[in-house]
Amino acid sequence: MSVLSEAYLALQTELAELLDDTPMRVESDLAKTLGRRDVVIGPPAFTWEGMCFPEQPTSMTYTVYVIEDLGERAVERLLELLPALLEAVGKLHGETTVTACAPGVYPSGTTDLPCYQITAETTL
Repeated sequence: MSVLSEAYLALQTELAELLDDTPMRVESDLAKTLGRRDVVIGPPAFTWEGMCFPEQPTSMTYTVYVIEDLGERAVERLLELLPALLEAVGKLHGETTVTACAPGVYPSGTTDLPCYQITAETTL
């Protein structure tokens, strides 16, 4: 397993642990049909600063999605989940900075589900 894969998997594991006492669950299978209160971390973009080796990135930028089932209360439920998720993302290892949080849709199976997309950057 490459250092890049290990960094991504460590991020998923750490976020799952931070969300353990919440109704949200981190899902690592991006091909799975998702729904209510699922959290997915999209594949990260890696950055190298200075004279670094390819296997030693200095930071990664990624999107965390919190997904909700379709329904008239979907936005309300997403907004209820956001504070705990934002707090957990901010506690991730290294120095993590949340740079954006926007509503959107997440494709799951044959349906686009409502979600919030949190953009974050973590130093490695």
